[in-house]
Amino acid sequence: MLPASGGRVGGAIAPPGVSGGQLARVDGGGGIDTLALVGAGLTLDFTMSAAAGGMLPGSASRVEGIEKIDLTGSGNNTLKVAASDVLDLAALNTFNVDGDAAVADALHQLMVDGNAGDVAQLADSGWLNTGSFVDGGMTYQVWTDEAQRAQLLISPNLSVIGG
Repeated sequence: MLPASGGRVGGAIAPPGVSGGQLARVDGGGGIDTLALVGAGLTLDFTMSAAAGGMLPGSASRVEGIEKIDLTGSGNNTLKVAASDVLDLAALNTFNVDGDAAVADALHQLMVDGNAGDVAQLADSGWLNTGSFVDGGMTYQVWTDEAQRAQLLISPNLSVIGG
Protein backbone atom coordinates (compact mmCIF):
# COMPACT_ATOMS: atom_id res chain seq x y z
CA MET A 1 0.00 0.00 0.00
CA LEU A 2 1.32 3.43 -0.89
CA PRO A 3 1.23 6.24 1.68
CA ALA A 4 -1.22 8.95 0.66
CA SER A 5 0.88 11.83 1.94
CA GLY A 6 4.34 10.44 2.45
CA GLY A 7 5.68 8.04 5.00
CA ARG A 8 8.86 6.72 6.54
CA VAL A 9 11.26 4.82 4.30
CA GLY A 10 14.50 3.68 5.89
CA GLY A 11 14.23 6.25 8.69
CA ALA A 12 13.67 9.17 6.32
CA ILE A 13 10.45 10.86 5.33
CA ALA A 14 9.36 9.58 1.92
CA PRO A 15 7.55 11.72 -0.61
CA PRO A 16 3.92 10.91 -1.45
CA GLY A 17 3.50 7.68 -3.40
CA VAL A 18 6.66 6.06 -1.99
CA SER A 19 6.59 2.73 -0.22
CA GLY A 20 9.60 0.70 0.83
CA GLY A 21 11.97 3.13 -0.91
CA GLN A 22 10.27 2.70 -4.29
CA LEU A 23 8.20 5.22 -6.17
CA ALA A 24 4.81 3.99 -7.35
CA ARG A 25 4.71 1.35 -10.11
CA VAL A 26 2.15 0.42 -12.73
CA ASP A 27 2.03 -3.22 -13.83
CA GLY A 28 -0.77 -4.14 -16.20
CA GLY A 29 -0.23 -7.86 -15.82
CA GLY A 30 -1.81 -10.21 -18.36
CA GLY A 31 -4.20 -9.32 -21.16
CA ILE A 32 -4.43 -6.01 -23.01
CA ASP A 33 -4.12 -3.17 -20.52
CA THR A 34 -4.65 0.54 -21.22
CA LEU A 35 -2.99 3.49 -19.49
CA ALA A 36 -5.25 6.51 -20.10
CA LEU A 37 -4.55 10.19 -19.51
CA VAL A 38 -7.28 12.28 -17.93
CA GLY A 39 -6.83 16.00 -18.49
CA ALA A 40 -5.34 18.39 -21.04
CA GLY A 41 -1.87 19.68 -21.81
CA LEU A 42 -0.26 16.56 -20.34
CA THR A 43 2.99 14.97 -21.52
CA LEU A 44 3.59 11.31 -20.77
CA ASP A 45 7.36 11.06 -21.20
CA PHE A 46 8.57 7.48 -20.92
CA THR A 47 12.12 8.53 -21.82
CA MET A 48 12.36 9.94 -18.29
CA SER A 49 11.23 6.81 -16.41
CA ALA A 50 13.32 4.01 -14.97
CA ALA A 51 13.53 1.12 -17.42
CA ALA A 52 15.32 -1.56 -15.50
CA GLY A 53 14.30 -4.82 -17.09
CA GLY A 54 10.68 -4.49 -18.08
CA MET A 55 8.79 -7.66 -18.79
CA LEU A 56 11.19 -9.68 -16.62
CA PRO A 57 10.05 -11.29 -13.36
CA GLY A 58 10.82 -9.04 -10.41
CA SER A 59 11.90 -6.12 -12.58
CA ALA A 60 12.31 -2.63 -11.16
CA SER A 61 10.63 -0.87 -14.08
CA ARG A 62 8.19 1.87 -13.15
CA VAL A 63 5.60 1.01 -15.83
CA GLU A 64 5.23 -2.37 -17.53
CA GLY A 65 2.65 -4.78 -18.87
CA ILE A 66 0.85 -1.99 -20.76
CA GLU A 67 -0.25 -2.66 -24.33
CA LYS A 68 -2.24 0.53 -25.02
CA ILE A 69 -1.83 4.22 -24.23
CA ASP A 70 -4.90 6.47 -24.54
CA LEU A 71 -4.03 10.17 -24.85
CA THR A 72 -7.62 11.29 -25.48
CA GLY A 73 -8.16 13.06 -22.12
CA SER A 74 -10.04 16.37 -22.26
CA GLY A 75 -7.61 18.24 -24.52
CA ASN A 76 -4.31 17.99 -26.36
CA ASN A 77 -1.81 15.56 -24.83
CA THR A 78 1.60 14.20 -25.84
CA LEU A 79 3.34 10.84 -25.58
CA LYS A 80 7.14 10.84 -25.80
CA VAL A 81 8.54 7.35 -26.32
CA ALA A 82 11.73 5.63 -27.50
CA ALA A 83 12.05 2.08 -28.83
CA SER A 84 13.66 0.98 -25.56
CA ASP A 85 10.57 2.26 -23.71
CA VAL A 86 8.32 0.07 -25.87
CA LEU A 87 10.51 -2.92 -24.97
CA ASP A 88 10.12 -2.02 -21.31
CA LEU A 89 6.37 -1.39 -21.45
CA ALA A 90 4.87 -4.00 -23.71
CA ALA A 91 4.92 -7.72 -24.41
CA LEU A 92 5.81 -9.48 -27.64
CA ASN A 93 3.28 -10.17 -30.40
CA THR A 94 0.18 -8.65 -28.79
CA PHE A 95 -1.27 -7.60 -32.16
CA ASN A 96 -1.11 -9.64 -35.38
CA VAL A 97 -0.08 -6.76 -37.65
CA ASP A 98 0.99 -8.76 -40.70
CA GLY A 99 -2.16 -10.93 -40.69
CA ASP A 100 -0.20 -14.19 -40.71
CA ALA A 101 -1.23 -16.04 -37.57
CA ALA A 102 1.27 -18.83 -38.31
CA VAL A 103 4.28 -16.51 -38.03
CA ALA A 104 4.93 -14.47 -34.88
CA ASP A 105 6.21 -10.95 -35.51
CA ALA A 106 8.60 -11.11 -32.52
CA LEU A 107 8.08 -7.41 -31.82
CA HIS A 108 7.21 -5.58 -28.61
CA GLN A 109 4.05 -3.70 -29.58
CA LEU A 110 2.32 -0.65 -28.11
CA MET A 111 -0.96 0.79 -29.43
CA VAL A 112 -1.49 4.54 -29.04
CA ASP A 113 -4.99 6.06 -29.19
CA GLY A 114 -5.95 9.70 -29.10
CA ASN A 115 -7.76 12.41 -30.95
CA ALA A 116 -6.96 15.45 -33.10
CA GLY A 117 -4.43 17.65 -31.31
CA ASP A 118 -2.70 14.76 -29.52
CA VAL A 119 0.92 14.01 -30.43
CA ALA A 120 3.13 10.91 -30.49
CA GLN A 121 6.74 12.06 -30.29
CA LEU A 122 9.22 9.35 -31.32
CA ALA A 123 12.35 10.05 -29.32
CA ASP A 124 14.88 8.14 -31.39
CA SER A 125 15.66 7.89 -35.09
CA GLY A 126 15.20 4.17 -35.82
CA TRP A 127 11.45 4.37 -36.49
CA LEU A 128 10.04 3.80 -39.98
CA ASN A 129 6.41 4.07 -41.03
CA THR A 130 5.87 0.50 -42.26
CA GLY A 131 2.20 0.59 -43.25
CA SER A 132 -1.14 0.27 -41.55
CA PHE A 133 -3.08 -2.12 -39.33
CA VAL A 134 -6.84 -2.38 -38.79
CA ASP A 135 -8.15 -3.13 -35.30
CA GLY A 136 -11.79 -2.73 -34.29
CA GLY A 137 -12.57 -0.76 -37.44
CA MET A 138 -9.75 1.76 -36.80
CA THR A 139 -6.79 1.89 -39.18
CA TYR A 140 -3.57 2.52 -37.25
CA GLN A 141 -0.26 3.82 -38.61
CA VAL A 142 2.45 1.20 -38.01
CA TRP A 143 5.85 2.53 -36.92
CA THR A 144 8.57 -0.10 -36.54
CA ASP A 145 12.12 0.00 -35.21
CA GLU A 146 13.45 -3.29 -36.60
CA ALA A 147 16.84 -2.99 -34.89
CA GLN A 148 15.21 -2.70 -31.44
CA ARG A 149 12.30 -5.07 -32.32
CA ALA A 150 9.74 -2.45 -31.25
CA GLN A 151 6.50 -1.43 -32.92
CA LEU A 152 4.01 1.38 -32.35
CA LEU A 153 0.45 1.26 -33.68
CA ILE A 154 -0.63 4.91 -33.74
CA SER A 155 -4.16 6.21 -34.23
CA PRO A 156 -4.51 8.24 -37.45
CA ASN A 157 -5.96 11.07 -35.32
CA LEU A 158 -2.55 11.77 -33.74
CA SER A 159 0.28 13.82 -35.16
CA VAL A 160 3.57 11.90 -35.25
CA ILE A 161 6.79 13.83 -34.65
CA GLY A 162 10.24 12.28 -35.17
CA GLY A 163 11.07 8.87 -36.37
